[in-house]
Amino acid sequence: MSGRHLSDMKKNEVVKRNTGRVIIFIHIPKTGGTSVSDTLARRYGPGRVFDFADHLSREGVEGLRSELSNGGFLYGHPGHDLASALQPGDFVMTFLRNPADQAASNYLHLTEDPANPLREAAISLGFSEFLRRNWHYAAFQTGTLGVSLTKPGVGSQREFEALIGKVLGFLDDIAFVGVLDRLDESCAVLSRMLDLPDLKDLPVLNASSVRGVRQEQLDELKAEYSALKSDPTIGHLLALEDAVYHKAGNLLSRKMDLYFPDGLAADPRGVAPGSAIVVPASKFFSEIGVRHDDHLEVGLDGISMHVIYGPYQRLPKGVYSVEFLFEVDDRIPTMSERIELDVVAGTDSRLAARLLVGPGPLSRELRTLTFMNTFREEVLEYRIGVAGFADATMKFKGVEITPLC
Repeated sequence: MSGRHLSDMKKNEVVKRNTGRVIIFIHIPKTGGTSVSDTLARRYGPGRVFDFADHLSREGVEGLRSELSNGGFLYGHPGHDLASALQPGDFVMTFLRNPADQAASNYLHLTEDPANPLREAAISLGFSEFLRRNWHYAAFQTGTLGVSLTKPGVGSQREFEALIGKVLGFLDDIAFVGVLDRLDESCAVLSRMLDLPDLKDLPVLNASSVRGVRQEQLDELKAEYSALKSDPTIGHLLALEDAVYHKAGNLLSRKMDLYFPDGLAADPRGVAPGSAIVVPASKFFSEIGVRHDDHLEVGLDGISMHVIYGPYQRLPKGVYSVEFLFEVDDRIPTMSERIELDVVAGTDSRLAARLLVGPGPLSRELRTLTFMNTFREEVLEYRIGVAGFADATMKFKGVEITPLC
């Protein structure tokens, strides 16, 4: 991709609601891009969405140009030399993530992927030694972006390190760089740029939680990653990864200054004590179930554990109650039934409050818990987990948050 073309790309910052626009999403694995992809795919509909999965290639993009005269959405993990296929009118975007979080999540995913030839090595070596011997996993986000800028054949650390300037320049030139750890800001900016309100309050799947990974395990891996920053073998690669991540954060901050110079305002309904904030079921994510106008209906028959994930939300500091709005048609009650109502804080999903509900009638008190929001800048998420039902159906309508003080 030439600098001239990239300069042309940046002339029009705001992309109007125009399905003639070609959006190309360079999806770096384990950076939380699935929800964004799903929302953008719904914008274009069947026939104009092209999912390249593990290989968004130069040849693939060039081969589709004749079909993109009326716009389209292309996304996937990048292949070699993808950048040379991008054109001035394309809205090119990507997301990055805190390097320690990305590396830990990527490693855990690798250990559970039987199709990956490195799986056994990852399990037997452990996290730190695996990164030492497979240096491209130590700076994975930088390397993934570097692939899109190079032809096949860049294989040594020295060649990889020489790409850092090009990677930083590429981020400068594309239309949008999001940061998973600042998801509320990222989605607000992207929503404004694409004139697409559906991007606000995205439900984001925490894949580690779905796989049953303990927070303690993630914390241990991130501590190992931090120790590797002084490692003589790969410490300098982690520094490159940090540089790219900080570049992404700076670019997002510039976009925030452009589109939201006063910052993201807190929901005014969250200020006055006693006034309720309702987050409907339509804002929540569930892998199963049927969506209706005002609720999500989920069959619970024989499910060991199913979690419904809410969108990220910011609230002013204070004490709140949250009522989970649901009812369960329990046709065959069992003693193993349980419902977990959770409030988690931050993108690392620290538990802020939990209420466990056992078998029996569900009064309002048994569906309501109280929590304290200590930090204004943190995001909150509401989750409901269900397990142990033999024959039951849940109708979930959302949550109602009420400020107490």
